[in-house]
Amino acid sequence: MGLEVIVLAGALLMLPFVVAGFVVFSVLIERERGTVETVWEGYAARRVRELVPARGEWPNRSSPCVRWRSEGVRFELSTVGREAVAFTRLAAWPRERLLGTFVATARKALRETERAPSLDALFERRFAVEEEPAGLGARLLDDRARRLLLGFCQQDRVTFRYQRARLRLEWTGRELNDARIDEAEAILRLLSRTIEDHFAETAPAPARPTDHA
Repeated sequence: MGLEVIVLAGALLMLPFVVAGFVVFSVLIERERGTVETVWEGYAARRVRELVPARGEWPNRSSPCVRWRSEGVRFELSTVGREAVAFTRLAAWPRERLLGTFVATARKALRETERAPSLDALFERRFAVEEEPAGLGARLLDDRARRLLLGFCQQDRVTFRYQRARLRLEWTGRELNDARIDEAEAILRLLSRTIEDHFAETAPAPARPTDHA
């Protein structure tokens, strides 16, 4: 009985600190999310793009997002996840589509002392790849696209995904750097053109008109 009383008293003493910690944590998260929305509002204004403000209250508050079109491709910038595991996501919807799914997830960065004999070997060491059907990644990612993805990774956790006719690039944190967003857009724009080129190559030729006597 005495031990239970001591435990209960300790819990009651700790409760105010737990509540205070939760309040401080909530304030910090809301401040961080507010910073993202403010920065993205400026980004959208500079690029003449649509900002969709966040809605609701924490912990169910939605993410702000920025939407635009470029070269016929629709883009959407948003954040996903919560708190320490938040990611920035840039999604793109190419005008054409290829059947299949491709996912490339960045592994731990290579040490400076590690060398790869080729670009393909370096990409394979840096990224874990899943694809269906086999060979879809080779169709999507030429040498230029692989270099761009490798350069984009830096020390971040990065995932590139093509699924259901949508391209997605996700990386660690809530991005506040315009140049980093532009870099991600350049990758998805290049891949959108690649998909359109492959679609044009595989599309059936239009039927020739039949001559009538």
